[in-house]
Amino acid sequence: MKQLLLAVYVNGTSSVSTFTAKNCQFYNNTANTGNADGGAVMLYGSFVTFTATNCSFTNNTANRVGGAVSNDFSATFIAISCTFSDNKSLRTSGNGGGVLYSNGTSIIANSTFSNNFANSSNGGAMAINGGNAYLFHNTIVKNNAAGGGGIRIASGTLHSHNCIIAGNTGGTNPQVFGTIGTNNLIEGIDGVTFASLFGSATPHADGYFVPLANEIVNGATPLTGSETGITSAIMTALKKDQAKNIRKIDPTTKKISFGAISSVPSYGVYVGGRWIVKKNATLNIGKP
Repeated sequence: MKQLLLAVYVNGTSSVSTFTAKNCQFYNNTANTGNADGGAVMLYGSFVTFTATNCSFTNNTANRVGGAVSNDFSATFIAISCTFSDNKSLRTSGNGGGVLYSNGTSIIANSTFSNNFANSSNGGAMAINGGNAYLFHNTIVKNNAAGGGGIRIASGTLHSHNCIIAGNTGGTNPQVFGTIGTNNLIEGIDGVTFASLFGSATPHADGYFVPLANEIVNGATPLTGSETGITSAIMTALKKDQAKNIRKIDPTTKKISFGAISSVPSYGVYVGGRWIVKKNATLNIGKP
C-alpha cells in the first residue's frame, strides 16, 4: 500500500540530513509563495541526500523551478523506479524544470517522466543548471517546455545511459537542449519516432509507457556497474524493469531494451496498438 506524502523541505547546509521515501505518492502539492521552488520536494545544501524508491510524483506545481523537485546548492536527489507525471514549473523564463530542477547531484534510474510542463521556460521534464546528473534506463516522453521539452542542460554535466527520449515538444531542440551523449534512444537523433516506439500509446494505469514489441528498442548494452554515478541499489533495481518484470537479454546480441519498461510481448496483452503490462506478470527466462 502506497503512502501519501505532502511537501518535503530538507535543509542540510551545516549538518547531515538524510530522507528516504519508499512506496509513496507525492500528489497535488504546490510551492506558490514568491520565488517558491520544488512543488513536492525542496532540497538545499551539500549535506542533504533524498532517496525516493517506487514513488509517484503527480500534479505538483512550483511557482518558480522544479515542479516536483528542486535539488539545489549541491544537494543529492536519488530516484529509483519512480513515476513523474503532470508536474509543472510556472517560471516564465530561463530554466524551470517541469519535474526536476537540478543544481546538485541527481541520480535517476528505471523511471518514467510524462506529461510534465515548464510554462514559458526550459526543461519540460528536467532542467540541469549545475552539478552532475546521472540517468539510467529512464523513459522521458510527452513533456513540454519553451525549449528542451524533455531535458535542458544549461550548465553542469549530464551522464545518460540507455534512456528513451521521444515525443517531447518545445523549441528547436524539443527532446534534449544541450549535450547528452550517445548511449540513448532519442527521437530525431537515433532514427526513431514516438510512433515507432509506442504507437498511439497513452500511459499505463501506473503512469509508465510500454514500448511496442519492436526489436528497435532492444539495442542497449547492459550496464556493468562501473558507470559513474551508478550504485549497487540501482544495479539491483535494474535487473527488473519499472513494471517489476525481469529484463530480457537477447541471447545472440547480448543486448537489452532501452528505457524503463522492457519491450517483451509476453508481459501483457496487445490493446489499441500497444502492449499493456499485466500487473504481477512473471517471466521464466532464466537468470536476469
